[in-house]
Amino acid sequence: MPPAYFDSDEMLIAAIKEAKNNTSKNDDLDLASISELYKPATIPDDLSFKNIVVKKTYIFYSYINEEQTDYANFNWFREMKPEVAMNGLYGRGAISEREIEYNGIKYVFLEWADFETGKSDGYSIHWVNDNKAYGASIPAGWTDEEILAFCQIETVPVE
Repeated sequence: MPPAYFDSDEMLIAAIKEAKNNTSKNDDLDLASISELYKPATIPDDLSFKNIVVKKTYIFYSYINEEQTDYANFNWFREMKPEVAMNGLYGRGAISEREIEYNGIKYVFLEWADFETGKSDGYSIHWVNDNKAYGASIPAGWTDEEILAFCQIETVPVE
């Protein structure tokens, strides 16, 4: 099933409400099960909202810079069990792997290389908060503080 794309929280919330109210309609994305959304609490000034990508297994907030050369993505893995989310992260070919504990939460930072240059291309960050699995993709050049700020969660209620 292909993902659905939304241009705002409001559009996604409207689709969720429609799925909750129209139980006879097929809900392939399982939108009716969503009671709240999770997205980054802090967005760097040089990035702006691009879209929200939704599949049954995840909700993905995407941000991009004006030149469309840098991006940041924030993922809520809707169906991934927390213990699965944090297993098997090491030894996948990242050029560096490390953990940072921040506000009582363990974040795993995996740094990835550009295949052509071999230089850092960015990070994938993995963590579990309140029994939910999350991930982020961040371009190279961000500080740990900027990465951790982006990974802090804002909860958006769906009524």
